[in-house]
Amino acid sequence: MDTAAEAHHTRNALIGGAMVPIIMGGFVVLSRFSIVGAYDAGDLTWFRYMSGLIFLPWFLADRPWLLCGIGWRKGLILSIFGGAPFNLLIMQGFEYAPAAHGAVFGPGQTPTFTFILSWIVLGMKPKPWNLGGMVVLLCGIFMLAGGGLVESGPGAWRGDLLFLGASFMWGVFTVLMRKWQVNPFKGAAVVAVVNMAVFTPIYFLFFEPTILAPGWTALIVQGGYQMTFVGIGAVVLYVRAIPVLGPVQTALFISLVPVMGTLMAIPVLGEFPGPIEWSGIALAFVGMLAAMGVRFGIKPREPASVR
Repeated sequence: MDTAAEAHHTRNALIGGAMVPIIMGGFVVLSRFSIVGAYDAGDLTWFRYMSGLIFLPWFLADRPWLLCGIGWRKGLILSIFGGAPFNLLIMQGFEYAPAAHGAVFGPGQTPTFTFILSWIVLGMKPKPWNLGGMVVLLCGIFMLAGGGLVESGPGAWRGDLLFLGASFMWGVFTVLMRKWQVNPFKGAAVVAVVNMAVFTPIYFLFFEPTILAPGWTALIVQGGYQMTFVGIGAVVLYVRAIPVLGPVQTALFISLVPVMGTLMAIPVLGEFPGPIEWSGIALAFVGMLAAMGVRFGIKPREPASVR
């Protein structure tokens, strides 16, 4: 691949990766509104994977009997680690622990698990700037979420374990997408369609659907955002960056979700961070840049081929 094409792919991957925490930060802010008060983990998970309806035409047109050529074993594994079980862990975690814990033990720990799994599965040993940047990044996230950690209740550890489980699952999903060199769009389509087909009957049989309880406005806003922006936009942008930037660098964008949520809450909700939180935001950004090697002039790796 020539230098110009490589730079083009890298630039697009960086832009797409940077949009992921913005989309997910918007979801955090949206969830703060009272219109979603009647929804539970099952409702929000079902909303998210109804994105399979939009992916369905492409899924059916590309060897659906082989899950778009990915194969049943790989397709089902990706659908588990990047699908409804992962999302349910996050949503259930908020029933026990505050949002600050979700920031630290959820998205904040995804790069950590991805670092470890990439080392074990892919043999990608972390460089000094990776480790140093990760330390700074985690310090920033802990500062940003410090208030919620100090004031948490006695049962918050249950939510923390759920958040950590979700972070581990997303780390596995990220590394396997790279290891198996799965086409990003095909991978996103398979995960969405499989989870829509499997979780929909589970949702209506074993959960208590309340999708219409808050009203049509809440349904359109929350359902639309979950399905299109989170279930399609964020997922596609994320998986497209994995073969270009690598699993570790791509996962670092996820760690900025609490940062973006805090920043977006300023104009939308009128909630301003305190001095410690601003320091945490700054450290998180610097740590992510350092872990990605941006400040060290590291050349981007050549994109891996995908099927």
